[in-house]
Amino acid sequence: MNSLDHYLVFSLDRRRHALPLSVVERVIRAVEIMPLPNSADDVLGVINVQGRIIPVLSLRKRFGLEERPVHPEDQIIITSSVLGSVSLLVDAALGVITLPRSLDLFPEDTPPCTSQSQQVITVDEEMVLFHKPERLIEAKPFERVTEALQL
Repeated sequence: MNSLDHYLVFSLDRRRHALPLSVVERVIRAVEIMPLPNSADDVLGVINVQGRIIPVLSLRKRFGLEERPVHPEDQIIITSSVLGSVSLLVDAALGVITLPRSLDLFPEDTPPCTSQSQQVITVDEEMVLFHKPERLIEAKPFERVTEALQL
């Protein structure tokens, strides 16, 4: 049994965030994002990755940060969920960290109504906000993108 969990750490406005590495397909450099009319505020549009159309979410909107234009040095984290792939526009993917599974960031026995979707941990003297993937990567973008593409 593996007693360690791996997380991808990324930055947004000098803040560090992390997702379990198990939901990360890959990280790519920022590419042109095609906006979709009538999509949700947090959906920036879609990208084409090797023939796959993948929605791009704005974590800046979700986290209440100031929007800014996409910079060439930005990166896109492509994640997988039970519904399909979703990409997250971030300032930079900083690397992978390993934490002991005994930390149990998101206990499974916590009732869903009280279950936290994020947890702050200090790693190498930096605060990192760990996100529960199913709360960060929701079904709504898939529904909204599908609706927008059918127009």
